[in-house]
Amino acid sequence: MRRILRLAALPILALSALVLAGAGPAAAAVHPAASCAGTIQIDSFAFSTPVVTAGQVASAKLTATNCTAQPVNAMVQAYGRFFGPTGNALPPGCPVVDPFALYVTFAPNGQYTNTFGTSTFSGCTATSYTEYVNFSIGGTTVASATATVAIQGGAASSCHVTYLKQSEWQGGFVAAISITNTGTVTMSSWVLSFTFGGDQQIGNLWNGQFTQTGEAVKISGTASNMTIAPGATLSGIGFLGTWHTSDAPPASFAVNGLACV
Repeated sequence: MRRILRLAALPILALSALVLAGAGPAAAAVHPAASCAGTIQIDSFAFSTPVVTAGQVASAKLTATNCTAQPVNAMVQAYGRFFGPTGNALPPGCPVVDPFALYVTFAPNGQYTNTFGTSTFSGCTATSYTEYVNFSIGGTTVASATATVAIQGGAASSCHVTYLKQSEWQGGFVAAISITNTGTVTMSSWVLSFTFGGDQQIGNLWNGQFTQTGEAVKISGTASNMTIAPGATLSGIGFLGTWHTSDAPPASFAVNGLACV
């Protein structure tokens, strides 16, 4: 069983396989609205998008207010749970997300903001993820909230890749690739991965960036084609390559860790 330990003060993209917490309280104090009640009030807690594709990072922003005219020291705790289609917790391939806690100081009538993110893991079959937060003072919970995001693609493909060998000669070839987003959410910062069926080596690639280790290749987008809208096809990616004993095409493809059909 995998477990995730929360780490504070690290950028969300630095450790995409871990759950991360953002910065501390906002510098500027605000005056609570007349409806502010209790000691600490959670004003909002929600994910930036209602749906994410498995393998992407889901981020939830928290905003809370000190409803008093005095400084308040509190502990904020956050943890998460993955859920399957029938509501069962911890579906196959999903990690346990251990609680993360830190102490915060509210200015009089001050506001606190933080962003909590988690990788949804391409191998996790969950259909949703819920983040729980609560504030406590002296061991007593004074405010709590939850936020839920739907996960798409945990058990089904959301992409289709076409590989076309445009020309071939002894020791060399030119190939073109297109990627279709068959899902319902935009693919962001996509990474296409595949393994050549022969001993090909890419020499020059256009409309993308690539890394290659042996026959394994990863291709990512550029500033102009990093996203693929639902139902859209990204074409124009191609490369010049070499081979010695075999120019067999790749047998399968994956985008952002999810197998394509």
